[in-house]
Amino acid sequence: MKIRIEDIPDSGTEVNADSAQAEWLKLLLTDVLGPERIGEDDVARLNLQLFKHEKDVTLIGGIILKFHPSCDRCLTIFQKQQQVPMHMILMPASVAEGKKDDNPTDDEEVSFYKGNEIDLSEIVKEQIILAQQMVNICKDDCKGLCPKCGKNLNNGACKCKNTDKKKSPFAVLKKIPA
Repeated sequence: MKIRIEDIPDSGTEVNADSAQAEWLKLLLTDVLGPERIGEDDVARLNLQLFKHEKDVTLIGGIILKFHPSCDRCLTIFQKQQQVPMHMILMPASVAEGKKDDNPTDDEEVSFYKGNEIDLSEIVKEQIILAQQMVNICKDDCKGLCPKCGKNLNNGACKCKNTDKKKSPFAVLKKIPA
């Protein structure tokens, strides 16, 4: 979704989108999270406010996502809700080229646009990717899978014997008197 800079009034403008109605947002989520993580009832709600000051645009708002990742411990698919706040100052790309000594790109909240429009799809996509956790766990006390038979230990103990456990190389230290 592209917004032309001159279409933003001095009082600002609001952008609201729901993935159930906005096809561009649904496609963006499928692209970022993958089609296997987006269910029929999963939605995303985007709410952004854009304010213009001369050629700079301030973007404030966020997106609420509902999706189905798989747990990295037990591989169970679970529903997750995530809020991704957004606060960014968008400047013309010519500003970055003009300031060689003071680099405005060091600030994570500053980004640049080319031409006379802002591509909200790319900004939202980037913010969703940056907000994703490295590990998805279905619950804090997830026990994971048995390394021997692969049974989900959240559903009960497996019948594997723990006799194959290797002795720790530090077990001999327990024999040392304190």
